[in-house]
Amino acid sequence: MTEIRDLETKLRDLINTPRRRAQLMSNEPLFHQLCSALDVLGDTELALDAYVTPTSADLSPGETYLRVYGVLQVLYVQQDALEHIAESLSVAYHHPTELQDIRDIRNDSVGHPSRRGSGRAFNHIVRVTLSPKGFELWTFYTDAPPKRRRVDLLPLIERQRTLVSAALKDFVNRELSREMDHRERFRSAPLVAIFPKELDYMLEKSAEEINGSGTGIASGLVNQIGDAIAEFEQQLSERGELPGIKEAFSYHADPARHALSRLQEHFAHGARGEPVTQADAEAFLFRLGHAVTELRTLAQEIDDSYSSNT
Repeated sequence: MTEIRDLETKLRDLINTPRRRAQLMSNEPLFHQLCSALDVLGDTELALDAYVTPTSADLSPGETYLRVYGVLQVLYVQQDALEHIAESLSVAYHHPTELQDIRDIRNDSVGHPSRRGSGRAFNHIVRVTLSPKGFELWTFYTDAPPKRRRVDLLPLIERQRTLVSAALKDFVNRELSREMDHRERFRSAPLVAIFPKELDYMLEKSAEEINGSGTGIASGLVNQIGDAIAEFEQQLSERGELPGIKEAFSYHADPARHALSRLQEHFAHGARGEPVTQADAEAFLFRLGHAVTELRTLAQEIDDSYSSNT
């Protein structure tokens, strides 16, 4: 069913944003359960598609049993997957009565037919009624009259898919609401504003200082850049973004901080033998400029995602 596959894709996209994924990974077993359940959801949809696709092949009784046993197990497993998705996302979910009825049909006919209800019920598929589309089921009780039921599989599949779609829509909407609420909370405080607008000017003045034509302000300027990096990291942490993008952040922040440290050594000791040479200081300044530009780009990308309503 295309709708279920589309909803599965939407849910995957929502849980695999860096921030949400990091949150869910804080409980690793539940995260793995979620990933497994989403895979099972897709797998069972493929199986149901194959079942409902008309076939002209004549099936032997044994092949028909395999087809019927198989599709009822698929329906049962799909329900389990739905329940496990809800649990992983901390959503209170219970199967509606119609889905529970399908579970009972599976248990009575192919799951545990020979002994049900603590030994008070015993089930039989009437072989002469069996076809790929359904069968007649007899149940004999120790304390009640026998019961005869007709099980038509195609309507069961259609109804389950409708109910599974409804549940998935609810899960998707909950994740979207969570995401939109978070974005709204921070939308008015863009991260890119943390970085000085005069970054190019600050780097230019620092270059002049390295070349001996500065006015002595470079040390303070690079300190401002370092403060901006620290503030960016703090804001990422407050938003819950840092764990999900720690590697990308550190890839640029670590060399930037190293360059800042070496530049400060150069500015502090320039009159006393220069532990950092002019050529090295120029290289560190170039590296700093590149790293901060990349960090500012990262901030802008996050700001863009927060400004989006999708």
